[in-house]
Order: sequence, then structure tokens, then C-alpha cells
Amino acid sequence: MAKSSKKKIANRERILQKLIHEGSMWLKNGESKQSEAEIFAERLNYVLNIVSLWSHACMIDGELALSEEMSVSQLINYFFGGEESIFPAGKIDVDVVFGEITETFLIPRPLDEVIDFAKENEELAAIFYEQACCIVASDGKLRKEEREFLNRLSQKLNLPPARQHFIENKYIQNLI
Repeated sequence: MAKSSKKKIANRERILQKLIHEGSMWLKNGESKQSEAEIFAERLNYVLNIVSLWSHACMIDGELALSEEMSVSQLINYFFGGEESIFPAGKIDVDVVFGEITETFLIPRPLDEVIDFAKENEELAAIFYEQACCIVASDGKLRKEEREFLNRLSQKLNLPPARQHFIENKYIQNLI
């Protein structure tokens, strides 16, 4: 594998880890007074909404590219494991949660439901929009349907145009 390809893969992995970490930090912000069951339910709801968004972003052009599938697989794996992950080791039945996540990717929640969840606040909306941009850009192409999807998503999430452009510049400026 060429040196530049390895560098691109390593950079993409860092970006994917950062995206999951940002979502995890957002979730953990309001958890101090919740029971473990409430924390788990809130985290699972977040994860199922974000996985639904990934599914919609992957399939907007009618095909699931290998690079999109690999990005989603990496992102899902980042949900599990260490203390900083959304589901720390030993706290859940990983097989059950993984199965629910996989099922949700295959049969996602309606996009309007995902958007309603994400537009709870501007920070969460930005996290969701950034993840959609990351998924759309993972195959190295920006098709017309994907551009339209991102425009509609940004509008429905009520993202300020400056924030939308800032996020897009990280992922899709070279794809246009």
C-alpha cells in the first residue's frame, strides 16, 4: 500500500474516532443525575439515531460503497470498549446491542425522526451533520443526490450557514 494511502486511512481513522468522541462527550454532559438504566437508554437512543442517519447518508445515492461500509463499521466499533466509549466494556451485552445497531442500519428510523432528535440543540445538530458529511465523503465522490441530501439536512437541522460551510470544508470541499 502506498505511503499516501496509509496516511489517508490513518487520518480518516482519527477523524472517525473524534466524531464518536464528540458524540460521547455530548451524551455524558447531562448524565450525572441519571440511573444506569436511564443512561443506557439515552445512549442507545443516540446511537440508533446516528446509525439511522449513517444508513440514510450511505444509501442516498442508491448504493452502499465499500468505503462507506468500512467507515460505518469503524464508527460502530468505536461505540464499544474503553471508558471513553459510549458503551464501556463490561456494562452491556455487546452482542445484543450490536445486533440492534446492525438491524437499525439495515432498517433505519425515518429521517424526520432522526432530525427531530438531532435538532434538540445546535451542538448535537452539528455533530449529526458532521457525521453525515463524513459518511457521504468516504467514497471520495459527491453525487448530486448527496449534495441535495446534505443541503436538506442542514436546513432541517437549522444549522447556521457558516457552521454548515465550516463542517463541509473538512470533508467535501475537494469533492465538489
